[in-house]
Amino acid sequence: MAVEDPQRPESVEQTRAALIAARGERLASVEARDLARDPLFQAATLVRTARADCVVAGAVRTTADVVRSALWLLGRAPGITTVSSFFLMVMAPRDGAPERAMTFADCGVVPDPSPEQLAEIALLAADRHERLTGETPRTAFLSFSTHGSAEHPQRRQGAARRVAGACGTRPDRAFDGELQVDAALDAEVAGRKAPGSAVAGRANVLVFPDLDAGNIGYKLVQRLAGAAAYGPILHGTGATGHRPVTRLQHRGRRQRIDHRLRAVLAPRGSS
Repeated sequence: MAVEDPQRPESVEQTRAALIAARGERLASVEARDLARDPLFQAATLVRTARADCVVAGAVRTTADVVRSALWLLGRAPGITTVSSFFLMVMAPRDGAPERAMTFADCGVVPDPSPEQLAEIALLAADRHERLTGETPRTAFLSFSTHGSAEHPQRRQGAARRVAGACGTRPDRAFDGELQVDAALDAEVAGRKAPGSAVAGRANVLVFPDLDAGNIGYKLVQRLAGAAAYGPILHGTGATGHRPVTRLQHRGRRQRIDHRLRAVLAPRGSS
């Protein structure tokens, strides 16, 4: 494995040139010079110039730092309006049930997504889930209400726009919402609250209404159920949309880093 020295003059100059090409007059020359010595921006430059396949970063850096380097040097993929993220959550075998993988989105980037942004997040998360697991994605838009069981006009209208937006773009995919989490995951509850749903009771992709819910949700499953949490992995970056960037949780162990490398590299050859 090749190891890059961030102080190597060639690496610094290549990163500086990439920053100037990407940001133009929006970036002062002094700032470009300083950022060119930053390993985060050097790593993003390697991906930008196809000398690396992905970025795994953030053990000692913030999510904002990682996202900024990706947005500045990789940009958004064509047709993508908002870069977002997902977690691949892997639950160990339990009570005779096999290992289970689920995708949670967005748990790391977009604080208060609009219905249109949530529809896009759901589309990206469903695609990623299929690439990483080989399973057919069944995507639930989570809420405190199931199909209007709790009245709240603004929430209800937003849920309808999310589902309509996702289904209108990919009618071949299964989306449903609004769904409470028990209706999304438990077949018995789904039979009572959402009969006839193609998603309820069998969801494997969970789309949270905002970053508060998503961040709390993934950490509860990680801490209380012992699930392995791989991410956040950014999606929607780069010219093809398949230039993965993932942020480590702080003080990430080597085993955790290895797993994240596998998670972001798995979809590399997919279209």
